[in-house]
Amino acid sequence: WSLSKLVGVSSRVRGRPVIELVDAIATHVAKTSVLNHPAEEACKNWSILLYGMAKMGFSCKDSRAVQQLFESGAKELPQIVHSQQHCVPQDASNSMWAFATAQYGGSVQQLVAEVASNLERVMEGASPQAWSNAVWALATLHSQNVGLGQGSAVVKVVSAGVKCMVQQRWRATLQGLSNTLWALAT
Repeated sequence: WSLSKLVGVSSRVRGRPVIELVDAIATHVAKTSVLNHPAEEACKNWSILLYGMAKMGFSCKDSRAVQQLFESGAKELPQIVHSQQHCVPQDASNSMWAFATAQYGGSVQQLVAEVASNLERVMEGASPQAWSNAVWALATLHSQNVGLGQGSAVVKVVSAGVKCMVQQRWRATLQGLSNTLWALAT
């Protein structure tokens, strides 16, 4: 995340050394369980790294190392959520946002199913922005033909997100409302 803040998304700043560094980080993380320690920080660790990669504009379609990193995230995050480790709404929505933004081509079926199964715990107290990001991400992943799994899990997450947006509309931003409406239309 901090690297994405330093570098930004400017292609002129993101030269070969930054690409090599990102590939090295992605390769190392994909081959180890380094982000899973300490256990109470695992969800946050994965969220920050995936979000940072996507925010910097790195795509799974352009880098094998980034694709492998997101594959590892798609495998690890559902296990983290299932084991009831600490996972806050921003971690969940940022992770889903990252999968969509980085154009992950695999399946996030297990992640969506675990978030839906643990919705009250994982998304408790989520802001309208967190919900709109999650709903937008699911719609974007669906439009990219990414495996989301059974419709009931997706419907449960989207329904809860829309309900939050309606109940807390005074806290919602225009961007959040726009993202949610776009997602519903998709």
